[in-house]
Amino acid sequence: MVESDSLTLGNEVNNSPDHTIWIIAEQVEAIEDLLKRFPDWQIRWIPRKANRMAHLLAKWAASSGEEGVIPLDTTPVFVKFCDL
Repeated sequence: MVESDSLTLGNEVNNSPDHTIWIIAEQVEAIEDLLKRFPDWQIRWIPRKANRMAHLLAKWAASSGEEGVIPLDTTPVFVKFCDL
């Protein structure tokens, strides 16, 4: 299961064969390609408040230039313990 707090993105991946929202079409196609390689995977929407750690991690990675697999020991404490 892949969770996303973007309802629009989830709907485009799950329900729209034409990708009517052109501004995210590239991301939708990349996700669909990934899902084809892992047929047991699904994307589902969850509220942002339930996805806080992923949101903080993505925001931190984007601002710090981190990419790819990020080892847990390099993840900032404010991300690791945000849900406690």
